[in-house]
Amino acid sequence: MEITVCGDSFCSASNNHRNHFSQILEDKYGYTVTNLARGGASAINIGYQIQTAIEMGSKMVIYSRTRFPRVDIPVNKNFDPGLGLKNFVYANLSEVSSHSPYVGDKNASIFSNNYGSLFPSSLYNDELFLTVSQEKQTAIKQFFLHLYDESFSSEVDRWIYEYWEFKLVQNNIKYIPFNDIGKEAFIFVQTKPNYPEIYHTDTKTQKTIAENIHKEIQTKVASVRQ
Repeated sequence: MEITVCGDSFCSASNNHRNHFSQILEDKYGYTVTNLARGGASAINIGYQIQTAIEMGSKMVIYSRTRFPRVDIPVNKNFDPGLGLKNFVYANLSEVSSHSPYVGDKNASIFSNNYGSLFPSSLYNDELFLTVSQEKQTAIKQFFLHLYDESFSSEVDRWIYEYWEFKLVQNNIKYIPFNDIGKEAFIFVQTKPNYPEIYHTDTKTQKTIAENIHKEIQTKVASVRQ
């Protein structure tokens, strides 16, 4: 089965080793997995990931919803709706998705990230730097101080996720929400909030999540066959 993984850091695999659930699904369970998730992704970024998964003809999508305030920064004015996910900067070379042919590089037009990770101005992404100017930093701070409403933003994000879930169903693609199947990851983060991994958890937790997903996939496949 061809699976596409979408979402934020919880679904983003490390390029340095193979102990993320998406890699375990390949190595232990034999699935073919494309990972488009990236740390700091916004709901809009994730929506474009799911759109790409649909265009790829994926049979199954696993995706996570962001849990923190995110901001989409136009780092240049070259946004092109026709480019899809290639509009978004994927500059962290430690993430598997940054090496995908479906995503944008450091010169793409939109940079999405967790608000709290935007400062100071030089954002370190492995060997690459993406600089957000002081002027843009000030504008972002002013936006969150005066114009950002968390409840309103969460509601808009929910619309985005539900729209793309509808499009998955419309295209006869099964999907698994990571926020349900990967609860062990969120429990782990509560006890060890600064765990030094892109996806915030240890190998044991990732193996458990991979097993949960495998069982869920088998259940969904069985229901289709019936």
